[in-house]
Amino acid sequence: MRSGALHDARVTSSSTSPRDSARPRPGRWAPRIVSLAILLLAGGLRVANFDVPDRSPDEQLWTKFGAHIAREGPAWVTRLVHDFNRGADVDFPWQQRIGYTCLVGLVMCASGDTTVRAVEAISTVSSLATIAITGVVAREFLGPWTAVVAMLFLAVSPLDLALARRAWQDDVIALLTLLAAWAFLRHASGGGRLSRASFFAVAGFTLLVKESAAIAFGLGTLGLAWTAWRGSRDWRPPVGVLAWGAATALGAFAVVVAVSGGWAELHRTLDLSREALAPDDYLRHYQTGGPDYYVTGLRILQPVPFLLGALGAVLAVFRAPFLAPEGRPAHARAALAALGALALGFGAVAFGYYSKNMRFLSPIYAPTFLLAAALIAAAVSWVRARAPRAATVAVV
Repeated sequence: MRSGALHDARVTSSSTSPRDSARPRPGRWAPRIVSLAILLLAGGLRVANFDVPDRSPDEQLWTKFGAHIAREGPAWVTRLVHDFNRGADVDFPWQQRIGYTCLVGLVMCASGDTTVRAVEAISTVSSLATIAITGVVAREFLGPWTAVVAMLFLAVSPLDLALARRAWQDDVIALLTLLAAWAFLRHASGGGRLSRASFFAVAGFTLLVKESAAIAFGLGTLGLAWTAWRGSRDWRPPVGVLAWGAATALGAFAVVVAVSGGWAELHRTLDLSREALAPDDYLRHYQTGGPDYYVTGLRILQPVPFLLGALGAVLAVFRAPFLAPEGRPAHARAALAALGALALGFGAVAFGYYSKNMRFLSPIYAPTFLLAAALIAAAVSWVRARAPRAATVAVV
């Protein structure tokens, strides 16, 4: 702490009675109370909309996989790979998502429930955890009222409300991506090696949940390398970070090879996957398209937060002073730039990839809503700074 700030703190402390200092300030506790209310609202909305009349084929698949792993362990996947590679009439083994199927099996073992309800409960808990952590990240790096707005956007999001009751990986990968982003932000703000190791641990596991995790993993690794170079202007720290990233990716790949029963079995699965995973009529008609696919979907489902988030991402990447006015936490501008790079980088790949689905964007729901909330908070600060004092007091 600087000496001037320390002096101010001492003056404030000495001029305030113990009774006054012990009394909670409404301005301090109000955003926390509102955040808790939003989290309760989110829980109520997700429980009220929990029942799904019909399950998609992939939800039934993950339920079946999880039940087999709960009974027989990951070795069941190895046997499935062997049978698939030899032409048996079995499902595609999806060994590259062993992290998710093992998570499902673990939850089924712990709960004793091997039905789809156990799998969808993972999504519901992941959704609520994502909302809570969104608030924590925003409060730490952007400010308490930014946290309130971001949490509200996510709590009532039609997209996340749909994912929270389905037996899919998308809410899980959204949570893991946000945890990795939090670790990244902590390391970039001086968190040390522990936060960097946390990023690679979480992001490495996410690689075993769904293939799209590679986008955020790659962006985060490059971001950490850039941060290391900028802090030292020496080539050795960023090379060390890239080595960490390579080791993490190789570790995840080694897990996939092991659960496949060896490289030869994995290679055989990859050869057969072209035919097994060839797009069917549904995928061709409803999950393919140009960039307008997502533009149309977001315009219909939740246009305002995503439009504000996209604008906030551009302003953040270019370090626009408007987005981080005075009064924000010290590392707000750098945190916003990192979140903007994640949202724009992931979005660019998703918009350009031939296969599309609104749920594929789940890893950037929270970052986008954080950017949208930051833009709203910046606009409010701008208005308050320029409005007549009487009007400002009336608004507040």
